[in-house]
Amino acid sequence: MYQKKKIRLVYLIVFLFFAGFLLLYMPMKANAAVKLNRTSKTMYVGDKMTLQVMGTTKKVKWKSSNSAVAKVTSKGVVLARKRGSAVISATVNKKTYECKVTVNKTFKLEQDSAVIKNVMKTRALLTVNGSITPSISDPNICSVSFGENWEGDYMPIFITPKHVGTTTIKFTNTENSEICTLKVKVAALPVNATIQQPQISTGSKHFIVGENTTKIVFKQNRASKLTKVRFYDEDNLIVREIKIGALAAKKKATVEWDGKDNYGEPVEGVFTYAVVADGTVTMGTNSITVSAHSPFGNGDGSQNRPFLISNVEELLLMRSYPDCCFELDHDIDFEYDTSNMQKLPLFSEQNPFQGSIDGIHGGKAYQIMNYTGFSSIFGYIGVNGQLVNLKFTSCQNISTGALLATMNEGIIDNCSTNAECSVRVSGGSAAAMLVITNKERGRIRNCRSVAGTVQLDASVKNEDSSGYSNWMVMKAGGLVVENSGSIISCTSMVKMDEKITVSGAYTQSDSYIILSGGIAACQNSGFIIKCRYEGSMNAKILLQTGDNKENKIGTVYQGYIAGQKSTGSDISNCEDGTGSGMELYGT
Repeated sequence: MYQKKKIRLVYLIVFLFFAGFLLLYMPMKANAAVKLNRTSKTMYVGDKMTLQVMGTTKKVKWKSSNSAVAKVTSKGVVLARKRGSAVISATVNKKTYECKVTVNKTFKLEQDSAVIKNVMKTRALLTVNGSITPSISDPNICSVSFGENWEGDYMPIFITPKHVGTTTIKFTNTENSEICTLKVKVAALPVNATIQQPQISTGSKHFIVGENTTKIVFKQNRASKLTKVRFYDEDNLIVREIKIGALAAKKKATVEWDGKDNYGEPVEGVFTYAVVADGTVTMGTNSITVSAHSPFGNGDGSQNRPFLISNVEELLLMRSYPDCCFELDHDIDFEYDTSNMQKLPLFSEQNPFQGSIDGIHGGKAYQIMNYTGFSSIFGYIGVNGQLVNLKFTSCQNISTGALLATMNEGIIDNCSTNAECSVRVSGGSAAAMLVITNKERGRIRNCRSVAGTVQLDASVKNEDSSGYSNWMVMKAGGLVVENSGSIISCTSMVKMDEKITVSGAYTQSDSYIILSGGIAACQNSGFIIKCRYEGSMNAKILLQTGDNKENKIGTVYQGYIAGQKSTGSDISNCEDGTGSGMELYGT
């Protein structure tokens, strides 16, 4: 019993001690807390501000040292009246508290204090021609910069945090020395991201909803509690936000966007993107172009997901995608459509084909058929361009001199023409079944012309014999007109027919030349290797008038591989399957 009474007495003594301490402390704390909510303020003529005495409920007596500059009401409302300085005093419990007021006429800040974690934008009102000079009491805490685009009389000011801490920035109007101050507390430093250029998942150059995704890969300089990736449309509206959550510093993060908005609907157009880490926005430096669907119905133009061409209209659409991969998944039948003939060739010297097109899809071969036009179908093939497994059936060119391409600097492999194909040029000077010019880097391999016809026909009429030199060079090749690259393991069964008809007066200086080769008209440089010619040649120059039969007016050069071969070029391991015993190159 004695022990219990003793314990109770100890508890009572401790309780009384703390109670007495609190009774003594509380009044002291209340008295120490009495203060004005501001001790200084920079105002602009016409501004209003309300001062409050905090820590008391007793009546306050307000007074201004210069009411002409700053007037104060009985409720502590201060009105800035003209430029100058005044002290606003508040008296309560016989104690006075003061706030120094400076009134500017031409210059003020939107705010005089800020707590920031990221770059902050504020504004300065400047109603006279002048400039503002900043001075930072501790430049290690933050930096100041000014925006170029004013908003009326308001100049944008940007405060960038550098270290956690507090500092004061003094802004001086150099025109009239008016001053405004901004107290800045940096509560935390921003989390900035380093973002790699977006990559399309399949390696395509085209982001297409449903065909691929775009990857955003980035690292942050600091850890974050919440990181998000945002995508914005051209009106800067957020169309998609993908949350990641907390993220460690320097850790690589990857986000894949499927090209859909926050509601799961496909979007289309040009979009920007940003990483948002704990409120800090880091914008990407590139834009992302999104197509809502494949322009060819299927595929994204990459090597593993090539665009699939099903008809003439889609073939013509290749022009807008010169660096993509394509496959035929149907026969392309022109059906002698003259409107589409006018839209060829597909590619030009300024816009060469740098992608690939394959005539085989899913193990099945398709063909281009019934084309009748005035130009080659593909035009210019660039150094990265590839035409593979293309088969031409019943196609005719009646103008520029080749079916497949005007100029090749890429690869043409395993392409062929059938017996109903022909190139017929009337009045022209060059014709071949596949390509007019195969450049130094051009490679033509495993190609075949199964019969078919290459025909050149020109008529020349000389008006007089005054000594004017008339001449014409006509070139015909089974596959190529001019070769400076390589032609390997190709076969030509083309029937070639070239004729120059000369009428009217002529002189000793008149000169007409036909260069006719089963593979190439002219072997300028490069190689022709393991090729075979099995066709026929009929090249002639006809003189219709004149009785001087001894004048030499023309020469025909024929060879089962080339009509003409330049020194240093190579023709080797080739065969003549015609049984005519022709030489390799022109005789």
